[in-house]
Amino acid sequence: MTRPYTGNCPEWSSDGPETREGTFRASVAAAYRAAAAAAKRKIVDSPACRDWHRTLFTHHVPLDYYAGNYRQIDPLRPCLQTDVRVEGTPGAPYQTVVSEMERLFDHLRRYTVALELDWPELSPQERAKRLAIILGTMIGRFIQVHPFINGNGRLSRLLWAWGLLRFGVPPQFRVRQRPDHSDYTFIMKQAMQGNFGHLAVHIFKHLTHHAPEL
Repeated sequence: MTRPYTGNCPEWSSDGPETREGTFRASVAAAYRAAAAAAKRKIVDSPACRDWHRTLFTHHVPLDYYAGNYRQIDPLRPCLQTDVRVEGTPGAPYQTVVSEMERLFDHLRRYTVALELDWPELSPQERAKRLAIILGTMIGRFIQVHPFINGNGRLSRLLWAWGLLRFGVPPQFRVRQRPDHSDYTFIMKQAMQGNFGHLAVHIFKHLTHHAPEL
């Protein structure tokens, strides 16, 4: 059984000064362009998720392999062998993160394909409801797993933007900085604890003002 690495791994603070640097703004813009382009042609998968994280953080991490890699069992990159907590709530154990993420994106693909196939037969309200559940579950589970050592909030907002843009809906939040919004703080805390319902309702309300399209 593997155990968390206890060596000298550099700390990557949650909201470091990179969020105020022009280079980080450029990294966010590049990742957003990639997500927007992907929304038109593919259902996001685990490799794309890691690529977007790498694009966001390659120039802003204290250890190069923190960018674009999940927490996981990896003797060659021992600092990935770590667990995380958010306000006392643990993310998934690092030993299970890779399989958890593969499962998440497999579910996303299956439910998104099913929605798109059913789309012509659905009422506008049913379209919005099913899309809100799919995206709320994806984003919520991503937050609950917390697959990366850091940058999970920003990556979740990028995935959130991808999901809305795929259906012609404008994003709800910017990627670069954590939204200063009480609803956002509450729904992310609920998601970390495994309750994705508030997130789905929040997305559904947005969709009532921006009808999704294919």
